[in-house]
Amino acid sequence: MIAGRKIFITFTLFLNFSCTTTSEVKPVDLKQVKLKNLINNKTETLRLGRYTILEFWASWCEGCSEVMDAVQNKVIRKSRKVRFYPISIDEEVEPAVEYYNEKVKGKVKRLKGLYWDLDAVMPSQFELEALPKTILLDRKGRVKWEHVGGLKPKDIKKLRRMIFRRKAKK
Repeated sequence: MIAGRKIFITFTLFLNFSCTTTSEVKPVDLKQVKLKNLINNKTETLRLGRYTILEFWASWCEGCSEVMDAVQNKVIRKSRKVRFYPISIDEEVEPAVEYYNEKVKGKVKRLKGLYWDLDAVMPSQFELEALPKTILLDRKGRVKWEHVGGLKPKDIKKLRRMIFRRKAKK
């Protein structure tokens, strides 16, 4: 009797997983993604070839500006080895511009760009469920590290080690 239940449960699970239809997200060529830079008002595309940090944020996100500041000033600093794209997922550009003017401008030093995804393709590509979300891409655009929420000192150290290839101190 127990063996029969195991077979039934296994078969039921198989049917559930094999019959479930999901709408797959088509992969996007990251080099084709159009971003509006809210600082200089120019349209740009993601440039790979270096380590790239994507920081997803929104105007209603309370902790997003602190993460932007941590990434820019504690992880990247003045390095040219990594590109940083803080990308707004706001539905409209106006709240993102207001957020920049009120919470970021003059507070996050050395920030060269604050972006808005013109075609809104990035959230589905990176399965955004919560903000802020930090993603490290390698030189070819492959995801190497993801983190949701604020960055603690240990997260900053790990991210710096991954980018600058420093061994962890024992």
